[in-house]
Amino acid sequence: MVNDQMQEKEKRHSAQTEVYYISDQVKLLEEMEKKALFNVKAEKERLQAKLLLGNENLATVKVPYIDWDKIGKSFMFKL
Repeated sequence: MVNDQMQEKEKRHSAQTEVYYISDQVKLLEEMEKKALFNVKAEKERLQAKLLLGNENLATVKVPYIDWDKIGKSFMFKL
């Protein structure tokens, strides 16, 4: 049960990291676009679509809650 929780937490962390990474890329491209360094509309649209998929993936990852008291291991809660 703990292994399942740790795996799901790692999946969620990975999904969050990807979302933050892509979000930062979009912000950087928006800044570059404002400064008119180059036209980045196609790249921005691609990243926004990827960000949408990343957010959907993040929403599907559910980390199970372990109630240590119910399974008689309340000492684990204090760790």
